[in-house]
Amino acid sequence: MLITSTLYSVVRGWFWGKKQFFIFSVTELLEEIIKVILTTILLLTGIFHITKFYSYAVAMLLTDIAITIILFLCFFRNGGRMGKPLYVAKVVRSSTPLTITRIFGSLMSTFLSLCIPMLLTTKCGFSTPEATAQFGRASGMVMPLIFTPSSIVGSLGVVLIPEIASNAFTSSTDTIRQKIGNAIEFSCIVSCFFFVVFSSCGKNFASILYNDALAGEYLAKTSILMIPMCVNSITISILNSLGKETQTFLSHIVCCVVLAIVTLITPKYLGIFAYFVSLFVFHTLGCVINLTLLTKHIGMPNNTLSHSLSALIASLGLGLCMVSVSDLITTKCGIYLSIVISSAVASIVYILFLSATKIVNIKVFRQKNKPTGHRMF
Repeated sequence: MLITSTLYSVVRGWFWGKKQFFIFSVTELLEEIIKVILTTILLLTGIFHITKFYSYAVAMLLTDIAITIILFLCFFRNGGRMGKPLYVAKVVRSSTPLTITRIFGSLMSTFLSLCIPMLLTTKCGFSTPEATAQFGRASGMVMPLIFTPSSIVGSLGVVLIPEIASNAFTSSTDTIRQKIGNAIEFSCIVSCFFFVVFSSCGKNFASILYNDALAGEYLAKTSILMIPMCVNSITISILNSLGKETQTFLSHIVCCVVLAIVTLITPKYLGIFAYFVSLFVFHTLGCVINLTLLTKHIGMPNNTLSHSLSALIASLGLGLCMVSVSDLITTKCGIYLSIVISSAVASIVYILFLSATKIVNIKVFRQKNKPTGHRMF
């Protein structure tokens, strides 16, 4: 899998750099579809006469091989050719900080998965199964939903990063600054919207998805984590696209150190919520550092910060109001209708606020031909 994942990552990166986002996205979707199909077949049929754990591993390997072959076929069909590597030293210089950052990220994930259950056992009096269950609920049930806005903003990053990287050499600083400001505002607006929905309907979402009220409580109380996580993610991508990989690496190291300190101190006082608090501190600190670096390096549109703060304040107020509304609707109408009504009300109020404060210009969406350079946010 190390070989296949290395090969398909390079070829997929080629499509990304060529701005062929359709092939890039479709092959990624196809990978997930193949993975689900092969895993289901191998687990249900036992075709290789191996245990279920090995069946899953074999499914992952076969998926990697299949998607690698598909990507290479697309690569050659679209004019790709094998050639002598160029700019090796420059690529290594740029990629080394990113590689080390990824390694540190994996190590920190391992640190959290080992440290949190251990501290819950030693500091909070949980048994080992209880502590493991608490962490599994937080990381396996809540965090996938917390990542929802980051996934949407990540799609923006797929298109934005090559655009900014190329514009850094061909366009004016004002053009790049405007695109960066729009991306940050978009990230903040999207994450704030999901915060409003999940803070009010999180309990009901978890009840439907997992039949677990405790997971719903965790989601509702920690959905604020979405906002710094989402903005931090896009700022890292932007800085990397501007050639600031070393700065993002150093920023990540500082945040990891702070994350470790908070993780070691807080479980005694917060229990499993120390996990979410640690991540919140990590991403908030990352946002502050990365936004400072961006402002220092290329500047920021004057209204980016004000718009983002307005959306944040509005979402906090609306989220608090919607919690009571959602609970009342749930009592009267049940979980499903509560989600529909609460989400609809929150969406309408939030969009009206964005429109009234000129953060989002609704008229733009009615124009068939948007003038070049017109701001959406």
